[in-house]
Amino acid sequence: MIDHDLSILGQINEIYTSYTQKVRKEYKMYPNFIYKRARKKAMLHFLEQDAVFEREELTYTYETQARENILKEIKSLLRLKLNT
Repeated sequence: MIDHDLSILGQINEIYTSYTQKVRKEYKMYPNFIYKRARKKAMLHFLEQDAVFEREELTYTYETQARENILKEIKSLLRLKLNT
């Protein structure tokens, strides 16, 4: 079940970007400095794991793209920090 939920991390850039925008809207009650810190921490957690996904077939299918998306999002969060 968790892997299925996490499969969004390994989607193509356009889908993942749309997802991150929806996540931000969902947490709009939090100011940027709180949201960015928490989101970055959550994303770093995935990068620190040997694999983002537990199931081998999802690792094979999504792992590379998931890590690229996560890194891109972290960079985006850091840029936002500089601009806000």
